[in-house]
Amino acid sequence: MPTRQIWIGSLIVALAAVLICAVPRVHAQSVGVECQFDRFVGSFPTSGSANGVAVSGNHALVANNNSTVDVFDLTDPTNPELVATVSTPGPALYVDTIADIAYVAGGASGVFVLDISAPSSPALLGTYEIGYYVKVVRAHENRLFVASLDGIFILEESSPGVLQSVGSYLDTIAYDIRLDGCLAYVADHYGVRVLDVSDPQLPTEAGFWGEVYPSNQQYIVQHITRLEVANETVYAVRNSGTSGDVYILDFSDIQAPVRIKAVRPSGGAHSVLYRGGLLVFGAHERGLQVFDANYPSELSYTIGINRSIPCLDLEAADDFVVTASGGSGVSVFYLEELRPSLLETHLVRDPSFTQPLGRYFAIDNNIGYFVYTSNGRSNPGGLDIIDLHDPSQPELLSRYPSFNPTGVVVSDSVAYVADGSRGVDVLDISDPLNPSRITLVTTPDDARFVSLDNNLLYVAANNAGLLVYDISDPSLPTLVGTYDTPGAAYVVQLHDGIAYVAANSFVRLLDVSEPGSIVEIGAVDVDLAWDLTVDFPHVYVPNGESGLAVIDVSDPTNPVIVSEYDTAFCHGITHQGTKVYLTDHFALNIFDVSDPTNPVLVGVHDTPGDSEDVTVANGFAYVPDWDRGLQIFDISSDCSSPCLPDTNHDGVLSPADFSAWVAAFNASAPECDQNGDGSCSPADFSAWVANYNAGC
Repeated sequence: MPTRQIWIGSLIVALAAVLICAVPRVHAQSVGVECQFDRFVGSFPTSGSANGVAVSGNHALVANNNSTVDVFDLTDPTNPELVATVSTPGPALYVDTIADIAYVAGGASGVFVLDISAPSSPALLGTYEIGYYVKVVRAHENRLFVASLDGIFILEESSPGVLQSVGSYLDTIAYDIRLDGCLAYVADHYGVRVLDVSDPQLPTEAGFWGEVYPSNQQYIVQHITRLEVANETVYAVRNSGTSGDVYILDFSDIQAPVRIKAVRPSGGAHSVLYRGGLLVFGAHERGLQVFDANYPSELSYTIGINRSIPCLDLEAADDFVVTASGGSGVSVFYLEELRPSLLETHLVRDPSFTQPLGRYFAIDNNIGYFVYTSNGRSNPGGLDIIDLHDPSQPELLSRYPSFNPTGVVVSDSVAYVADGSRGVDVLDISDPLNPSRITLVTTPDDARFVSLDNNLLYVAANNAGLLVYDISDPSLPTLVGTYDTPGAAYVVQLHDGIAYVAANSFVRLLDVSEPGSIVEIGAVDVDLAWDLTVDFPHVYVPNGESGLAVIDVSDPTNPVIVSEYDTAFCHGITHQGTKVYLTDHFALNIFDVSDPTNPVLVGVHDTPGDSEDVTVANGFAYVPDWDRGLQIFDISSDCSSPCLPDTNHDGVLSPADFSAWVAAFNASAPECDQNGDGSCSPADFSAWVANYNAGC
């Protein structure tokens, strides 16, 4: 755009006056956990349900179950472009490449050979019928290793598109195969088998891992379907339904491999990829789960890129992971950011305690109160009291068994626990090492949530609606008011004489200034309200599958939804200052609501379980994470406002940012807009200078 460039030239002298004495400055924006943004790029449609994926140069090949292979151009990995589709003689289950040839596992139809020398016009060269049912093909050193239910077959190309058998090993039911030098690791129906393939004409067994019951010699672990090999360690996925257990095996002594441990990634593992010390699992319906694998015996969860999509196969491409995602097509995730965003993960349990299901959390004077429901197995629900003076090292002080608690509120050394069908458990916590019951308040239906306002306890009691108790004497709570809400009452919050009740498909506003005569003064229809938080004149609601809903309650008689933001199915919510913290099935989402009519997502922190709720205190977010205990995030850094003048995003304000701004101006890139008017114009230069001088 020549006129822009001429105009820019006239600014150089003016700019010199601004920058001549400028010193590079490290700006204050943190790159801590709150700055970790969503690593999920997106899903892109394929010709059929995607089973397998391979990356060759700047292209991804996707094997589809409707007998097609798609070719995507990955020049821009954030927007893969479908450039070709080629039909195959049967369903395409898996794909791998050698140079300009792609090999496709075709189940009962054998192996299909494709010419991909011209990615925009791939061609079927031939079919090789082999084995009973081909599951996976792996290309290695100009040979093709085929895993089938009949065994392992080793093939070579005798001429373009024509395969010939070199050798085979038939004493295995093979689902996958990985090559490491002259060793082939086979995902066998009964374990992991290692073959010496230094002589491909005569592969021999070098080792086997499998576990049997001593009483009947039946195999304990069956149906190993995927595996990965790194540093003499095998990561074997047992795909049984949606369980997806992963067995970590030490094969340093091939003849005597041992199990190190077993883990079950959230959502169950289906596929696995090792990359640079990280172990990436593709889950059945939960996107990616990432573990630090530098110390296999201490395999630790780092993050989950949770989305309601399957990841049936994985392939790394530069800074991205490309996955075959079934009916969701091909999906792309950032790989370079696959590092921990979690401050700490704490299950808050002793070794003998089977992990319960975390539901709610409250904190008072650096003491945390973590309620969890029964896991339906050996342990009931209960309340854990935790010392959080150092949130990176929580200390369990005591455990009080309950029935099925879902909420807690604390005041004056008394804890009021919403304990389901038992009612409200009133506990003396003056000695946090020895909590004791003061009394139990029975309720006509499940006590789901509790809130306090002065000496009144408000109980959201499911189909019994709202109950109000006078707790001037905590040992003798007295019922002073009720309101039968249409729809089950899940949560209640108070503000200035009004009770805001999350009641199924409505948020109801009740005048509780006279507890004995409660009246409804307003209501607003929502999809599904299980929680809410009040920051008058707005109420923020995790609105089921619709995500965040913002309600203007400045006129309580006429509440109105003024904005929404779509997320995954969301559960819990709280606010602090201009931030709203919302949990969905997969993550903690942080919104800047400086303008409630336009909430802005400023942070996404993936959680390993189903994040149920969130409480914020002292720069930390505490997330009860269902079967993964209590997750703690450091949110002390404020990343909601980007450092606008740092236009080259190097974390430093320097004259180099002016050159970056010029480039952004000429390209009309987002970094050009320095005055926030949504456009790129010469006025943004003055704004950039002002922003630069103000610093970050």
